[in-house]
Amino acid sequence: MTFDPSQHIGKTVVIRGTAYDARAGAILELEDRTPIYIAGLTEWDPALNGKPVEVTGLLKDHFEQQPSARRLLGRRLGDGG
Repeated sequence: MTFDPSQHIGKTVVIRGTAYDARAGAILELEDRTPIYIAGLTEWDPALNGKPVEVTGLLKDHFEQQPSARRLLGRRLGDGG
């Protein structure tokens, strides 16, 4: 089952994906390569970068910052595997 971020805007979610650093900040990349930017996190700890992680937080749309991105306001729970 694929996670559709647009169906969960404004809700607290638990999302699993892969931790990566992007130019605009830390992202959680979903299976379909959709990036979820992590608010307040500029980069992942090197031990987590490129690894599967699980993040919990409030999912918000931030089109003014990244036209095709969603931003997750929350905290990382550590590696999901």
